[in-house]
Amino acid sequence: MVYNGEPLIRCPGCRTFVPIDPYVQLVGDSPVLDCPACRGARDFALDRSLN
Repeated sequence: MVYNGEPLIRCPGCRTFVPIDPYVQLVGDSPVLDCPACRGARDFALDRSLN
């Protein structure tokens, strides 16, 4: 099976699948998600350390 769609990531807050481009930005060395569904800006490194 081959997937040719755009890459998606699941928002850790609302669990919605969000396209990586344009909602994931690099801020310094940390990727940050600005989720359009919950409008939460999340730092992936911080979220991983809390879970």
